[in-house]
Amino acid sequence: MGESSGLGLDIAGKIIHKHQGTIEVNSQPSKATFTVSLPFHYP
Repeated sequence: MGESSGLGLDIAGKIIHKHQGTIEVNSQPSKATFTVSLPFHYP
């Protein structure tokens, strides 16, 4: 428990990058917070 290959994060990162967004991580022992930002273009 608590271990993974990180494949999901890699896929998410590629999708976010494709949409010109950013992903940031704040990692502390036993806790990680991910912040995803995507551009918003109003037609």
